[in-house]
Amino acid sequence: MRDIKEIEKRYKDPNRIPTKGSHLLKKRYLLFIVLLIAFITNPDEEKHREAVKHKINSIVLPPDPSGSGYVGHHPSVDPLVNNHISVNNYFLFSTTKAFWNNEEATIGLGIFGHVFISDMVDKAINRRLNN
Repeated sequence: MRDIKEIEKRYKDPNRIPTKGSHLLKKRYLLFIVLLIAFITNPDEEKHREAVKHKINSIVLPPDPSGSGYVGHHPSVDPLVNNHISVNNYFLFSTTKAFWNNEEATIGLGIFGHVFISDMVDKAINRRLNN
């Protein structure tokens, strides 16, 4: 009986349960910090263009024997990227768009300082090279 009374006493203790607003306030601060970091580290247009250039060069050029990347860069990549790639900035993230043959496609996502280019770019370039 004594154990049951102690358990009941613990559950009735008002200091045992934190106030409702304290967890919500912590979550709001955490969300605010994450959104602020996303805003500050959103990649710029040049970073998107460099990611696309790197992706194209990695497909078109042979790998460097030393393992440090790729041999040079293809001379037609710069004008191609400059004419056919654009970036939409949504403040917390950004998207990479490609325009080709009157078609538009989202090929990349930039967030937290990184630009991720889709694998569909690999497939499209390999399909073009094999035709």
